[in-house]
Amino acid sequence: MTTQRLQLISIGSTVILTSALVMATILTVRSKAQDVQTQPAFTVVYETSTTSARTGVVLTKRHLEAHRGDRSTAETLPDYKFAVRRVILVPEKQEIQVGDALGMKSTLDYSAAYAALPSRPASASQTISNHCTPNPALHADYLGDEMVLGINAFGYHRIEQDSDGASEAIDTWYAPTLSCYPVKMQTQLRDSSGAVTGTFKRRTVSIVMGEPDGALFQIPAAYDEVLPSVLTQQLMLAQMAADGMSAERQSASVEKMQKYCERQDQKYQLYPPHKTH
Repeated sequence: MTTQRLQLISIGSTVILTSALVMATILTVRSKAQDVQTQPAFTVVYETSTTSARTGVVLTKRHLEAHRGDRSTAETLPDYKFAVRRVILVPEKQEIQVGDALGMKSTLDYSAAYAALPSRPASASQTISNHCTPNPALHADYLGDEMVLGINAFGYHRIEQDSDGASEAIDTWYAPTLSCYPVKMQTQLRDSSGAVTGTFKRRTVSIVMGEPDGALFQIPAAYDEVLPSVLTQQLMLAQMAADGMSAERQSASVEKMQKYCERQDQKYQLYPPHKTH
């Protein structure tokens, strides 16, 4: 299980980040309904590095993540031509994956099913900073305060155990002034014998306050609407080909993402697009 997780992280760097955002949800208290309508607007550039204990290979990626005041978010990998651009438009109740290099998009439209965009781990940072405080009820060790790029953050250490005995030791620091956004993270993966199988680190490179570049949230109307699996697989194959990866390795990588793609397609059938962007 741990090896599989490490492989997934090397492809998308999303598995552990989602766990951190789930934690951010637990840490945050929402006191008034009107308080959650806005949040601080900011743009973050951060770097993730995944290290395999077996091979010693380190995979590093630079990420860009933008947060608007209306709680909409956009994220992408700016150094990858064929990276997906993920956009969540809260007022429109839509979640769009965009493949700009291929002129494709895949839209989940919740407007017909919900009065508001449904809660999800990836939007855990969409909360009010004044309510982001350490929670003594958590089953985690409090690490204290730390300054990250001039912004105060507090940290927690916790261990997650899998049914097969594998574990993850996760340290995460959250910034109250950024709506409990995780500004720093490090994780150590161990198998059932206790041997380290890999490490994951996330380091914030820059934080710019204020409304982000509007182009990050624009969805060209001319883009083809496709199934999530089609978008994911086409972008992966194009990027791997650009990186010079062999056809055999390309096929193996796509196979690893098959179940993920199937789940995304099932969700797409539940919330198909109703609007032209």
